[in-house]
Amino acid sequence: MGLSPYRRLWCVLAAAVAVAVSSVGCGGDEPRDDLEGASFAVAIVKQGSPQSIEIVEVDGTRRRIGRGGAPAWSSDGSRIGWLQPGPDKDDDGHRIRGLATATPAGGDRRLVPPPGHARGPLGVEAFDWSPSGTMIASEAAVQDGLEPPRFIYVARPDGADRRTLARCQRPTAPAFSPDGDSVAHLCDDARGQVRVADVDGRRSRTLYDVGSLNARYLPSPIQGQIAWRPDGRQMAVGVTDIVRSQDRIAFIDSDDGRLRPGPVGARLRWSSDGRRYAYQSDRDVVIRDAVGDRFQRRLRGATSFAWSPDGRYLAFSALRGDTLGGIRIIRVRDGRSAGSIRLPGAVTIAWRPAR
Repeated sequence: MGLSPYRRLWCVLAAAVAVAVSSVGCGGDEPRDDLEGASFAVAIVKQGSPQSIEIVEVDGTRRRIGRGGAPAWSSDGSRIGWLQPGPDKDDDGHRIRGLATATPAGGDRRLVPPPGHARGPLGVEAFDWSPSGTMIASEAAVQDGLEPPRFIYVARPDGADRRTLARCQRPTAPAFSPDGDSVAHLCDDARGQVRVADVDGRRSRTLYDVGSLNARYLPSPIQGQIAWRPDGRQMAVGVTDIVRSQDRIAFIDSDDGRLRPGPVGARLRWSSDGRRYAYQSDRDVVIRDAVGDRFQRRLRGATSFAWSPDGRYLAFSALRGDTLGGIRIIRVRDGRSAGSIRLPGAVTIAWRPAR
């Protein structure tokens, strides 16, 4: 039996309202409650001021917990780590950064001490939490203006059980494997290596070596990033295409080191289930399906980004011209807006893991 004209009109109006509501962030056929309680660690920069680290709730509530950059959550969301300027300065007058951690409320703040060195204090350049949240892998370098000795080491958040892993020239970009048993890193030397070291420091193997393969893809410390796929079978590495003189992403099998060139871009991040990945492409963020490597969508005017813990949403720092205007959240499945937070100067975003 067909619908009456009034009933039909009501259905049309209801559908139109549903589309309009979903376009401003109610999530369409998914309830807005999906994002309730979501929060982010954000590095915010203001002209003439150092970056501040803030915890930002999805409703726009903010609290400052420190100064510095590169915020990252422990796997259970109970602590946040960031690179914090310390009291010592390098030869250029810049403050040497150390690794700080705290609770999301800003309490129980700790500095994770790097190993000592005869040539001076070590500055932390990058770090990565272990999947268990009980260890941190860090890249540290002597800041004396000369060719700095660099180290990759692991330690507990209080600095205990510290041991050095990297034994190559200029190691960079530490990244824990999904099972937490090893740490991958780059060797920024003439050979251009990707290495994987056991966390206990007993064994290290070369996974990819430009020098021995006479290959065209050189692991790039400028991009400075390794991203393990969640199943541990491969990793995404920033490389320089020597033939075309362009930076791009390559996928390296974690068993045999076989390399497959990927898209032109940088700073790839996997969704939690490994079904999709996103990466930076100039001033945009591109999302692709990992299976079949199919293009999904391009987010124009987007910089730093973060996946939601369930992989259904992506938050990114939105550009308004040349200005960082705030955080936008989209639903990955269809690209519809799921909300926005006015937050000028947000340069780095980290989505808090599920608790």
